[in-house]
Formats: sequence, structure tokens, C-alpha cells
Amino acid sequence: MELLELVLKEGDRAGIVYCSTTRQVDETVQLLQSRSIRAAAYHAKLDADTRRQNQDDFLYDRVQVMVATNAFGMGVDRADVRFVAHWDVPGSVEAYYQEVGRAGRDGLPSWCELFFNYADVH
Repeated sequence: MELLELVLKEGDRAGIVYCSTTRQVDETVQLLQSRSIRAAAYHAKLDADTRRQNQDDFLYDRVQVMVATNAFGMGVDRADVRFVAHWDVPGSVEAYYQEVGRAGRDGLPSWCELFFNYADVH
């Protein structure tokens, strides 16, 4: 899987992976964790305490990769995010712009990756 290869290539650098469904978030977290990647989930179906704990773990570098729906990001200010990947096409260009803007806030090189299937665009 290309996403897994890209995350492994980043080593311990922080990143965010956006997915369009909670199921995809949970499956992706399980995949990353099975490869010893410090990953956590963030989506609306998690209880508030779990969401808060996972967000704090990401902000304080206890988690390397946050896998989330678009519910994640407002108020998240971690300057050293090196990559943002979208497993699915975002709902709008504006959403994409806002989400990729979370990478490289410290001015160091960062990258964004968009995975999609042409069927996703329709």
C-alpha cells in the first residue's frame, strides 16, 4: 500500500492522514499500528474524552500520525507536521486547501499527497 510506504519513509516525523469515513479511519489506524507506527484516530464516532486524548497525544508528540476525518484540525496548532495525506478526495477545494495548510507551519520542507480513484471524482 502506497500510504503505508510513505508513512514508513517519514520515520518519526509527524503527519496527518485524512479519510472520508470513520471506517476508513479505523482501518488505516489499525494498519499503521500493526507496523509499529504511533497512530491515533480522530472522528465524530469516538467519545469526547478519546478524541481529546488522541488530539493531545498528537499535539505533544506521543503520536506520530493522526488519522482523521475532516472533523480534525480546527484549533490544532502543531508546527512540525511534515506531511498531510488524503486517502480520499476532499469535499471541496477549500477543504483541501485548509487541510494541507497544516503541514510545514514551521517553515521547513513538508509535502502533501492525494490518493484517489477516478471513480471518487464522480
